[in-house]
Amino acid sequence: MGKRLLTTWMMESMLRLITVSFIFLAGVTVGWVVHDWQIESGARTLLAGKSTEHPPHESQVSGVADTDTNSALFKRGDIPAVVNQSAGDPSVITALIGDTVSPDASELLRGFMARYGKSIRHMILLARIESELGSHQSALSVIIEADLLAKTPTQQALITSLLAAIVDAYARSLLATNSFDAVDQLYERITFAMPEQAQFFLKLGQLRISLGNYDEALAPLSQIENHARYGALARELIDQGEVQEPLEHLEVLPLESNGSQFVVEATIDRQHRVRLLVDTGAAMTVLDDRVFQRLGYNLEGKPRGLFSTANGVVEAPIVSVGHLALGRAGIGPMPVGALHLSIPDNVEGLLGMNFLRHYNFRIDSESSELLLESTR
Repeated sequence: MGKRLLTTWMMESMLRLITVSFIFLAGVTVGWVVHDWQIESGARTLLAGKSTEHPPHESQVSGVADTDTNSALFKRGDIPAVVNQSAGDPSVITALIGDTVSPDASELLRGFMARYGKSIRHMILLARIESELGSHQSALSVIIEADLLAKTPTQQALITSLLAAIVDAYARSLLATNSFDAVDQLYERITFAMPEQAQFFLKLGQLRISLGNYDEALAPLSQIENHARYGALARELIDQGEVQEPLEHLEVLPLESNGSQFVVEATIDRQHRVRLLVDTGAAMTVLDDRVFQRLGYNLEGKPRGLFSTANGVVEAPIVSVGHLALGRAGIGPMPVGALHLSIPDNVEGLLGMNFLRHYNFRIDSESSELLLESTR
């Protein structure tokens, strides 16, 4: 009986000890959790820039003063001093520049990266600033270099988006002065430096075909003819290079005067007659988009190109027309731009050099005739 009481007492004592220990450990654990939560919460508060109940440290007051100093130096144009004051902190530079687009902002980014090293964030910012300043060549060089630093899909997507904007602005500025060779060099440079940007192989081939350089267009187009996204369009453009030139003699076509220009009658797909303004300054033949709709062509999903017009450079679909003829002089398939044109009501498009360059041609203004002779 005594042994049984002793055993019961010992068991109850052990249970009380375990319970007390558990409560103690739980209290300690909760205390550490609360402590850690307070530290993390305080860190989040500081990072968010929120005020706390404690007075700011001397270093925080100094930071405000440094910000004011940096801002004053930046406004004064003392870029080396700002770079020195930043002590290598990239957030200082980013905060100072903000949405500023100026030569000083560009110089500050270049000075900081020259001293403390390049970052993809600063290079993307620099490329955007250079492009908005109109320094397209410089912006392109920066974005090509930034592409080498991209390590995440997000960074790559940002570079691709900015590259498209930079190249579009650059190409528009070149086409505004009819600098087609410079646009060709622009696209070709990107295909060499950034071969993963397949859309520029397509743009290069498209440009060369629009200028009548079919043989040279095959090189970039053949690089992407099996591409998942651009392959079908590339193959369509390659087919346009197989141009037929049936004319083996001189063809004389009547011209109708339209102010200082001339209008000629052409035939689309051997049955649809259209009136075209002869424009030796236009690289590509163009039809009003309403004409394409009347002829049953679908403009959706077609490759798009840039066109220099009286209202500036515009983007429009490029349609592969089965055959275009002036009298017995005809070629096809042939790329034709589909634009909404502001031309006289009795004119439906422009006859450009991608047709005329296939022939030795001459406009006889006295007799109002267009003379075409095969180059073969």
